[in-house]
Amino acid sequence: MIRNYFKIALRNLARYKMYSLINILGLAIGMAGFILITLWVHHEKSFDRFHEGHENIYRVLSFGDKYFKNGFDGTPGPLGAKAVEGVPEVQAACKFGMFPKLAFRYKDNVFFEKSGVVVSDTFLDIFSYELIKGDRNTVLSDPSSIVITESMAERYFGEEDPIGKVLVSEGFEGMVSGVLKDVPSNSTLRFDYFISFGFYRRVGGSDSNWSAYNYSTYLRLAEGSDTGRVAELMTDIARDNNSAQVSNSGCWYRLEPMIDVHLSSHNIGSSRELVGDKRMVFAFSITALFVLILACINFMNLSTARAGRRAREIGLRKVVGAGRASIVRQFYGESLIYSILAMVLAVLLADLMLPWFNRVSGKELVIAYSSTRLIVLLLGTIAFTTLTAGSYPALYLSAFNPASVLKGEFTQGRRGIRFRKSLVVGQFALSILLLVTASFMSKQMHFMARKDLGFNRENLIYFPVNTEIVERYEHVKNSLLGKPGIISVSAQNTLVPEVPCRMTGYKWDGKDPDHSQDMIFSLVDFDFFRTMGLEMKEGRVFSRDYSTDATSAYILNEEAIRQMKIADPIGKGFAMVDRSGTITGIVKDANLRSLHVQVEPHVFLITEDMSRMNSYGIVLVRIDGNRTSEAIAGIDGVWNEVCSDKPFEYHFMDETYDRLYTAEARAGKVINSFTVFAILISCLGLFGLAAFMAEQKTREIGIRKVMGASVGNIIILLSKEFSKSVMYANIVAWPAAYFIVRRVLQIYAYRIDITPWIFLYSGVAALAIAMITICWQAVRAALSDPVKAVRYE
Repeated sequence: MIRNYFKIALRNLARYKMYSLINILGLAIGMAGFILITLWVHHEKSFDRFHEGHENIYRVLSFGDKYFKNGFDGTPGPLGAKAVEGVPEVQAACKFGMFPKLAFRYKDNVFFEKSGVVVSDTFLDIFSYELIKGDRNTVLSDPSSIVITESMAERYFGEEDPIGKVLVSEGFEGMVSGVLKDVPSNSTLRFDYFISFGFYRRVGGSDSNWSAYNYSTYLRLAEGSDTGRVAELMTDIARDNNSAQVSNSGCWYRLEPMIDVHLSSHNIGSSRELVGDKRMVFAFSITALFVLILACINFMNLSTARAGRRAREIGLRKVVGAGRASIVRQFYGESLIYSILAMVLAVLLADLMLPWFNRVSGKELVIAYSSTRLIVLLLGTIAFTTLTAGSYPALYLSAFNPASVLKGEFTQGRRGIRFRKSLVVGQFALSILLLVTASFMSKQMHFMARKDLGFNRENLIYFPVNTEIVERYEHVKNSLLGKPGIISVSAQNTLVPEVPCRMTGYKWDGKDPDHSQDMIFSLVDFDFFRTMGLEMKEGRVFSRDYSTDATSAYILNEEAIRQMKIADPIGKGFAMVDRSGTITGIVKDANLRSLHVQVEPHVFLITEDMSRMNSYGIVLVRIDGNRTSEAIAGIDGVWNEVCSDKPFEYHFMDETYDRLYTAEARAGKVINSFTVFAILISCLGLFGLAAFMAEQKTREIGIRKVMGASVGNIIILLSKEFSKSVMYANIVAWPAAYFIVRRVLQIYAYRIDITPWIFLYSGVAALAIAMITICWQAVRAALSDPVKAVRYE
């Protein structure tokens, strides 16, 4: 019996080639899109699950009502070690910090390395990164040890064994004690090398200050531990050790599971990890489901539309004894065959599209055909498609009355036609929803790329500070200013959009004793505001004409003044740490960080001690946009004069700010691409329905043409029903799209307005696409020979 079902299914597939091709192609495109997006979603949700015992690894977050309101991943350096001593549930602890960009040398091989980290000796006790050379228990026992990845080892040592070799950087040396397999792509912690805190202390670093929240702390807890209790005990430990943030400002700690870090850290301040966004995962999951459902709707539509052609076959089967269950199994069998054939084609399409998808999404996904997970995914997709696409046709067609069918009295009825129309409406509603969402995301990306940030990021180049630059900074600056195409030069202790430096504990005239102000601070050189293109609101910029500017002058932004609630701030006293002075200027607010966040309070001060620039410092160079090549050549020449043993590396500021939105730009491209998929699938179904309708109305069209109907009249006849469906689809899609777009735009502190025009454009575009799709079939039917049409059947 089963073999007979398959034989009939294959016979129908071969007999109705065009409908079969449309069904299989539509399902295949939907399945291919579903597979690709599911691979992306799985990769995002797999972060950090490769660590042994990952369910018991936690990150410590700092929270406070006055600052750290959304959480901050910085903690005091000594916190983890004290937790191991004082909290029974803590089995091991490790602190983790970023290391400044450094140039390393081995023989003639010199490279800048920006992905370095400093870690506790217990790092490999908590995390399961694979060590391929060296002893896991002793790689960090020597303070001069450095552990590097395979890629870094190949870069410096080629085929040589790196163990025991010495890498030289900035006047100190690191001996390679271990080589790690490259960090997996689904690891939130990213690095090319790590050193111990013993090494870090040797080069002047400090990790003992309870009020310096400079390091992330990770814990391995005993199974079943009460994380709330552990966090409370750690807060008590910090308070007992006089951590200013806890003792004076009410800061407290919370534990976050390691496996949640990647998708839950987009709002966490100063995150040091590679983070994603669970909202994007949800959006992509819904998109994948939409694309697959659209393909299933196509199948249902074409199957029910062709019900009349199958009615006589079903009636005869029932007359000779076939029960309804038997008919249902037959149609599910046909749906299964279509699904299997579509899946074969879908896997081929997914494999062909994977390189493109990786480029668009920024991933390195692979289709592992031997993976049990992939096999389950493919089989599950086939089962879902078979049941979803085949259910209505099976139940609908199996319910035909055999007596009516054999008497020629069969009609699909209004209910069946209404259902088919509702499927078309639903199909285009989903497509329009995706089209509206993609359009708003694209407009938001364009808005962020073009928004006035309050400073001039165009024609601004920066390069890293190092020991040689620090020692000869004035010479470097004067040499650069003498080069063609260079307008101005300054320096800053950090690149704010990537590594904002924060402090609390500021004092000023008239300060409320209960007010604790958290601010970004920037150590800058003279000419900073001119080089950056920042405008003053009140007062003046730093000037060498005022001898006290280098030791006691402060410039604050407007937001800082607002939050501090200072009236007439110019000339008022202001102090940070042990530096007292006065406010000499108020700079206009500028978005020096991402547009995801509002402008934050910011204080600027001059530093004469250029060694304070040496960790994350940058030299800023404003160039003439018409002489870019000359300017870069000039900078290169000065660099080679001062730092001849290091490679020259520079960046454009506008490209740095564009990178802040890379994740959104990639997500937008993916959603745009799959919106095209959705529209293509919808058009395939519409094409099939239009062809079927034209075939159904062959006789009617012939009679109308004999009676004098024009080609235009026939086209309107065939397109009218579909145009109504698309218009209804807009009415359904717009409210849902508005709700989704509103939620998506809330991610950004600065966002576009939700205007009705994009909804209208999307609706018109969907209607135009639908009309173009059915136009060919309509014109073909309108131009057919009316004599043959009248003789049809």
